[in-house]
Order: sequence, then C-alpha cells, then structure tokens
Amino acid sequence: CLDRTREGRWVCTNIVPFFFDFQLSYGVAHGLDILSDVRVGIGHEAARGVGRQLAIMPGVRFWFDDPSLRLKFYSTVQAMWDGTQQNQDSVSNSDFGARNANGFLYDYNRNVGFFLQFGETVGVLRWFRIEMDIGAGVQVRLP
Repeated sequence: CLDRTREGRWVCTNIVPFFFDFQLSYGVAHGLDILSDVRVGIGHEAARGVGRQLAIMPGVRFWFDDPSLRLKFYSTVQAMWDGTQQNQDSVSNSDFGARNANGFLYDYNRNVGFFLQFGETVGVLRWFRIEMDIGAGVQVRLP
C-alpha cells in the first residue's frame, strides 16, 4: 500500500503486471458469443511477494454491429475467478468478481481479425479492487 487517505485508511495503488489472455469463444446466435478467458501473468508483484496472476473468466460477448461489416464494436460481461497465490496466511488465494471489456474488431479476412479493447475487472472477496487494462490482439476463427 502506497498511500493513506485523510481518514487514515490505507489505499493500495500499483500497476497490474503484464499478462496474456487466451480466449476460446463460440458464436451461439447472431451477435452473441459465449467465451472463456484464461489470464496468465507474465510478471508478478515482487514488492508484496505475490505470485503470477492466474484467472478464469467465463461470460458472453455482444456484437453491436452487423457481422458482415469489417469493423465491429463489442462488449463482454464475464464472471471472474482469480487464483493468484498471495503468499500470506491472512489473505485468500481465491477471489471472485466480474469483468467487462469493450472493443473494436477489424476483420482482415474471414478467418483473421485484429482487435483493440479496454477492460475493467472488479474483485470483491479478497478485498475490493478495480483493475483497468488496455489490450490488443489477433482473433483466429476456424471454419
């Protein structure tokens, strides 16, 4: 924790270490996918002795634009389980919460698209936390 509020409460502020999200999704209806992300941390919070992040986030993705367009806007609603090792007896290694990601996908062709997104994750069990991230990636679709 880096800061103390005027009321004497501790507020922790830090940068979320880099991570990779791997996602499987399946289109169940026009404009609706079911999905599951697996988040694997590349770095870890050395100052607190916390392990690399590991999270599973199942949910749904809504497409707001016509699928035939090359540029599409989407939003996700996901549950979140975070199993990052905290290495502290008084702190749970499990956390639950929710995630939302909003972004744009550009379809290069039928099987490959590129996306840019902004995401928010809220954890509520271990302690109340809000993490924001920006991501970019490639979506590969199989027939």
